[in-house]
Amino acid sequence: MAVFDQRTGTGRLLVLDHDVGQARALGVADPVARVATEAPVVAALVEWRGGRVITDVCPNGGRHVHVLFARPIP
Repeated sequence: MAVFDQRTGTGRLLVLDHDVGQARALGVADPVARVATEAPVVAALVEWRGGRVITDVCPNGGRHVHVLFARPIP
């Protein structure tokens, strides 16, 4: 399953990046804790609405929420 099809201009995946560096740049006191709190909330919201997610944790503490679409969308 391809993530993005250049021929049709459609994709099957959205990745939400909860970035420690961005939180730090915004002046968050504990950026690792902030993204560790935010990412599961976003994942739960997507799942609550019937979506499918895969999450991961980066070595620096950042988080990704991968939202899988049932069909390709533009």
